[in-house]
Order: sequence, then C-alpha cells, then structure tokens
Amino acid sequence: MRPKHIAALLLAASLCLTGGCGYILVEYVEETKPAASSGTHAPTGTLPAPEGGSVPANRVAEPLAPRTESAEAALDALYPADIRNAAVIAAMPESAEDTLLGNENDPFCDIYGKRNGMIEKKYGCSIFTRRVADEGFDTALAASVKAGGSDDTYFADIMLLRPEHAGRLAVSGMLTDLRKLPFYTVMTDGPEGAGMYRAVNFFDISGATVGYSSRPALFFSRDLAGETGSSGLYSAALGGKFTFDYFTGFAKEALSSADGEAFALAVDSGDTANAFELTGDIALIRSGLDFVSGGNGVYPALTEFYEDGTLSSTITSLSSMCEGTSREAGGNFTLFEEGKVLFYIGKVSDITGGLATGKVPYGILPLPYLSDPSVYAPAGPGGAALCVPSNNARFDLTGVILSSLRAASGIWMGDEFANMCCGVYLRDNDSYYTLRELLAEPVYYDFSYFLGGSCAGLDEATYLAVRKCAADGTPLSGTSGTLAAKVNGNLKKAGLK
Repeated sequence: MRPKHIAALLLAASLCLTGGCGYILVEYVEETKPAASSGTHAPTGTLPAPEGGSVPANRVAEPLAPRTESAEAALDALYPADIRNAAVIAAMPESAEDTLLGNENDPFCDIYGKRNGMIEKKYGCSIFTRRVADEGFDTALAASVKAGGSDDTYFADIMLLRPEHAGRLAVSGMLTDLRKLPFYTVMTDGPEGAGMYRAVNFFDISGATVGYSSRPALFFSRDLAGETGSSGLYSAALGGKFTFDYFTGFAKEALSSADGEAFALAVDSGDTANAFELTGDIALIRSGLDFVSGGNGVYPALTEFYEDGTLSSTITSLSSMCEGTSREAGGNFTLFEEGKVLFYIGKVSDITGGLATGKVPYGILPLPYLSDPSVYAPAGPGGAALCVPSNNARFDLTGVILSSLRAASGIWMGDEFANMCCGVYLRDNDSYYTLRELLAEPVYYDFSYFLGGSCAGLDEATYLAVRKCAADGTPLSGTSGTLAAKVNGNLKKAGLK
C-alpha cells in the first residue's frame, strides 16, 4: 500500500524511480496554498463573455500569481551544459496528446510555450515535435535502433508515449535505461515507499508528461445542488472533507428533492460505451492504494489490498450512481448540459470547450477520496511518459532536456490555466480555487498500466478486475490464488528488481 502522506520533493515535478511501491508519482512543490473563497469578490466586468454564454456575475477580482518559484529554482540548479542552438527532436504517435508544444486548439499551448521559453532561456536550445503515424511508429523506431542512430535513420532524441506503448517498447529492448544518461539525475531519495522498479528507469514521468487538458475533473450542476448545497460542496473540497461517503450521501439527499428525472453521476463516455467502468480505477487510486508493490532488490508483486471488501463496496457504490446514464459517445455530456446529471466526470478541457456555451451553471471539484485528501489524482487519458530510443547518438543533449522539462513543469502551469479561465469561463468564484487545487494534485501512474499488456495476466488481475467490479459487481477476489501466482511468477521472470 502506498503512503498516505507524501513529503514535497525538491523538484517542482518529480520522478521517483528506484525501489518502492508500484507507481510513479508526479508531485508539485507548493509555496502558497490558496484560501477558500467567500464567493463575494466583486466582478471586474472587463473580459468578454464566452461565445453563446454570459459573463459570471460573481468572479475573482484579482487572480492569484502563479506559483513559479519552485520550478524556477529547480531549473536554475541544473547542470549548466552547453547545448546552445541545439534542436531537440521529440517524436510521438499522431494520436498522442502533445504535452511538449500542444495539440491544435489545446488551451495549454501558450502555457507549454512559456515552459519551453524558460528552458530556451537557460540553455539556448529549441524543442521540435515529430508526428509519426501510429501504425508506422514502431517500425521506424526499430530501423533507427538497428542502424545505431546514424544520421540517415535518426529517429528522435526523446519520445512521448502512452504508458502501455512505452512498456511494450521497454520489454522489446527499444528504450534506453535513463540511468546511463549524463546530466540526468534519477532521484533515489524519495519518500518512504515511493519509487519504482528498475524497469521504470526507462520512463521519465513528470509535469511535462501530464496531459492537463485531458485530466479528469468533477463537475456538478449548481441548479441540482442548490445554493446551500453548492457552498457545502466547495467547503468540503477545500476543507479536506470531500470523501466518498460525503459524495454519495450528498447525491442521495440532493436528488431526493430534485424536480423530474435526474441522475447522480455520469462519466465522460468519449468513444466507449463502458466509460462508467473507470469508476473502478478512480476508486482504487483515490483510496490510496496501488496494484503492485515491491522494493529495492525484490521482485514486484501484486499488492494485498482486497481482503476487507472496502474497495469492492466503494467501486460498486460509485458505479451504481451511474445507473441509467448514456452509453453513447458524448451522451453523458448532453445529459449534464441539459441539467439532468448532478455530478459529471469529464475533462479539464471541457471548461474551455463544451461547457463554455454557458448552458449549464456548473461548479468544479477534485475527485472524491476514501478518507485522506492527500491521495493522488489519476493521470487520465492524457497520461504519458518520455522515453529515449536505444542507440541514441545524442545522450548528452537528451539527459539535459529531460531534466529541464521535469524541472520547469510544475504547479504554476495549472495556476496559469486557472487564471486564463477565471474571467471568462468559470461560473463562480470558488471554482477558481478548486480548479487550482485540482491541477496541483500529485498525479498517479500505476506500474500495471505500463506492463499490463506485456506481462501475461497482469491486466486481468489489476485494472481489468476493478473495471469488471464496476461493470457487474463482481467482487475483487484478492491477491491469492491461481491468477495471482501466475502474475507474480511472470513478474519475477521479467527480472524487474
């Protein structure tokens, strides 16, 4: 089980790699914690309304300054390597969310540009992205690795990859062990229990790999919650009391007095009819648990966390709240927009996207948790890793750029986005503060998401198990038995200690 309280690390966005439990943690150093809003700041009336909507009558009069100090200090402390005028090539599949320069229409594009500007100011280098067709990515990479990274076949200095893709390439020998890079420091002094196995030294996880726009966010209908209820939700979220029990109890009470048909919870359906099954992943992560545990010099193994039934009951409780909601792509967003859903789990980008129409008065909250508000946030669909191809010919440059991206990315990026939204898109004052807190939460990447497709049985024993529990109530069977023995044996065979 991973620790409930995580000490702040030295870098603004940290990578814990050596030994410890089965997860990677992206955590941000926080200098100043924003206070809860009273909801009474005077509107400025100076910014335009979103198209088709109206300017909120009650918004933050003066946005808080972005918390940049820790990122600036971390960047200043890096080795002063001479890579002036270097062009850093970052490759990624066409389907990837670009967290280095930003995808088209990504509201974080300007923020990524500011982050990259910090790096260019220190080192005089520039970052360029190379989009490669998904179906041809591995073939092109393999050709470059085979040729030893020569000029004619040079693929990239770094690659931005989804966890399962990165795991597959690591197992097939296509990635470099990051500990071999000069000017790159693998953090070994993380908090007790933190870190990853040797294999995860192939994956650099930091604020530079978090897909901010696609990070999960919890929205609620202020009409269905009522004025008093909305205030209570904000107080619980900002006061460290937004537990699963509070969340489910609030939904039951609020809907008991709702006029007409209304649903307690809906999940962004995206392109799948089974999006509500992700309530299983959310319940696990926000319960302060991980799928796989391990430590220095020992083989990773499935974590024993199922025995008391708490997780199973939490999963089934959350998934039952979704009963009756849409299974069609985009259907649940429509229900929320029509005022028929109390809580909606969507993406941060919904703020500047679909919700910008102003059709529904909404509020923003972090996801609820089992008991401890310091637990981590799920990476969501935008989770990724930075990796280095085998036989890379520019290791000096690569080590510097990975370290600088990790140092310069941090809590300030979420602050910048909240400030961008506060005068135009947000519907009330307190959403500004909860959005800042949501984007400042440390982000969780579980070991099983990287190697679930490469280690036989690991997916079935971990994230597929919690999704099945969400889908049909199948209790989690625990970490003993035939399947667990098979998975632990396969993890041991992989030699990942």
